[in-house]
Amino acid sequence: MDTTTVLRIIEMIDSEINALDRMITKEQWITSAPNTRIISLDGQLKVLLVLKNTIECRLDDYNEAQLNAEENRTEQ
Repeated sequence: MDTTTVLRIIEMIDSEINALDRMITKEQWITSAPNTRIISLDGQLKVLLVLKNTIECRLDDYNEAQLNAEENRTEQ
């Protein structure tokens, strides 16, 4: 998978995070007490945030490894 594809995936996850955040805000306006829908949406939001963070970290590691590999080739 290339970097462009990974960046598109991150953008899609961001879009879902924003949508979930809006749904949670809307639910909170409807009811002041936490309900199962808010708890479920909040759980989904947390999972997506962890997923996004993990992908970004792996992408950073990949890019750093690519850069190191290029530097090693030019040194030889």
